[in-house]
Amino acid sequence: MFYCATAEKIAVHEVRPSRQAVVSTARFRAASSLRLADFTQQANRKPSPFFSDENGDLVDPSEIYVANELGSIVGDALSRPVRESDNKTEYLATQYVAEYVRHFGLDGIRYRSSFEDRKAGVEGDNLVVFTPSAMAMVAHSSTRLEIKGVAVTY
Repeated sequence: MFYCATAEKIAVHEVRPSRQAVVSTARFRAASSLRLADFTQQANRKPSPFFSDENGDLVDPSEIYVANELGSIVGDALSRPVRESDNKTEYLATQYVAEYVRHFGLDGIRYRSSFEDRKAGVEGDNLVVFTPSAMAMVAHSSTRLEIKGVAVTY
């Protein structure tokens, strides 16, 4: 599995660094077009392809509602951060979803980051690509960042 983010700030937040930690980032590109199950719940988006028939058409209009509701539930579960103190069985459900999506021949999953905060300028999603070799690092794109501080709001 290859875990990445669509924005550097999201990637840095996702590793949960402490003050004075050193974090390395880099840009990556897909070697070819990727088919992703998109659980970001963008307004008016069509349901994921595994809720469609072989032509990509929904079989029943009620499937739009079911697909969007399921997408919302799965997206929320994928976005929820896993902590050391969490019950590990809750994490298994998201692993099952990943294997289910993989079974349908998709290349990965896109989901919202729990760290997204548009007001603070932290915007982006997370991606899980099932085959790491499908991703290639962009030459000379690596960056070394020293974390100066970590903010906590409540």
